[in-house]
Amino acid sequence: MGRYKLVDDNNVILNVAEFDTDEMATSFGYIPATEEENIPLNITWDDIREQRNKMLTDCDWTILPDSPKTTDEKTQWTTYRQSLRDVTTTFSTPDSVEWPHIPGVPIP
Repeated sequence: MGRYKLVDDNNVILNVAEFDTDEMATSFGYIPATEEENIPLNITWDDIREQRNKMLTDCDWTILPDSPKTTDEKTQWTTYRQSLRDVTTTFSTPDSVEWPHIPGVPIP
């Protein structure tokens, strides 16, 4: 698990998050934070909901009837999406949220 930051065009940090893999982080536009930055995680439930909603929006197409995904893949994506919806009730604090594995992304 590593710490990543989301920055704007002027390299101003917009958000900080922890992800299990680089692929997961970069798929949402995050870049690795350096140890020197020592960025604190001041995450709120509103931040979690905002990120979760973006992640849901980014994969809406995977479960549509005309999606090129197979039935098995759609089932995996449906499970993933439900796990995203459940993060606010599964974890006790925003800092403890562990995002579900994205279907099709290899686990290192």
